[in-house]
Amino acid sequence: MLQSPMGTEECSLKGFIVRMVGKIAITVNSDISDELKDIINWHEVAHYFLHVRTGLMESVNDSSLYDRASESELEANLLAAELQLNDDDVYEALRENGDFYAAAESLCVPPDLLSFKLNMMEHKGYNIPHADFGARGDYLARFNDRRQY
Repeated sequence: MLQSPMGTEECSLKGFIVRMVGKIAITVNSDISDELKDIINWHEVAHYFLHVRTGLMESVNDSSLYDRASESELEANLLAAELQLNDDDVYEALRENGDFYAAAESLCVPPDLLSFKLNMMEHKGYNIPHADFGARGDYLARFNDRRQY
């Protein structure tokens, strides 16, 4: 993962993946917190496996300019949540905290990311209360470090 300063405003670019001359590079905004860098990095890795490696896209730029209803962003968020969060850890956090937002806080992830993970867990057959948080595919574009999770 490469890092480059890209600002801290809500609309600042948080990360991107690009393929040039057969090489892949993921770049993450060096101005954001380490926690958010990890989330962005996993999101870009998901884009690589779902879209860049498969040839569906040559590069991905997760800025506020993309289509907010983009299927590729939704897919990347779902896979990133699956890669980042262990099913057992999520189930335990929900059981111990009894509250969706408290579970997200105990897992140190934004509620949106937990919502994506819960969707994946439900799809796998887990019997868990579904959060009606309604995470959107563009949550990373709207997210900044000043927002607590």
